[in-house]
Amino acid sequence: MIGLISCNQEAQDDTKEIVKDTVVIQPKDTVVIEEPKHEEVEQEKVVNLGLTKDDKKNLMVIKELPLGTPFKKIKELFPPLKDPRPEGGSAELAKQGYTEASVKLDLMGKKADLEFNMKNDTLYSYYYTITEADYEKASDIYLGIQQFYNKEFGHCKEEKVEEHNHYSKSCMWNSGKFSVVMTQDINRGNISWGFQRPVEF
Repeated sequence: MIGLISCNQEAQDDTKEIVKDTVVIQPKDTVVIEEPKHEEVEQEKVVNLGLTKDDKKNLMVIKELPLGTPFKKIKELFPPLKDPRPEGGSAELAKQGYTEASVKLDLMGKKADLEFNMKNDTLYSYYYTITEADYEKASDIYLGIQQFYNKEFGHCKEEKVEEHNHYSKSCMWNSGKFSVVMTQDINRGNISWGFQRPVEF
């Protein structure tokens, strides 16, 4: 009996020594550093229209034919230009001196219509029109022209119209001396753009 007590006493003493020598390390707070989230910015598609020297000249014909140019000078620059006719076929507008004249030209590898609008034989606006039935191709042409004029006049003001199953989008620039307006009529497959008197957007 004495031996058992002695052994138990030694075991308890050993246990006390173990507890005494054991250092309990408290867990530190874990700090998780999260990587900052980078929002993906969608890059605008860059369209290469393969513009020739003549294409660029035609797109910026405003440099040679500023608004206010007489019809005679327009005819000199575009000899195939048809004779003026009442604007929109309206006899009433013709009485007020409003006429139009058009010519076809090669632009970006396609046939384009260029219409000059005049009052009393003096240029006040003109517009280009290209027809492209393929939506993807038409959108690329629109975007390519937009990027071309963005370099010339800064970024345009954009608008989209969706009403009664009619879809179109437009871009407008204002240089101060004139405005440039471009529209893609998605239903008709037309892209038209041109120069006119300055307007407030």
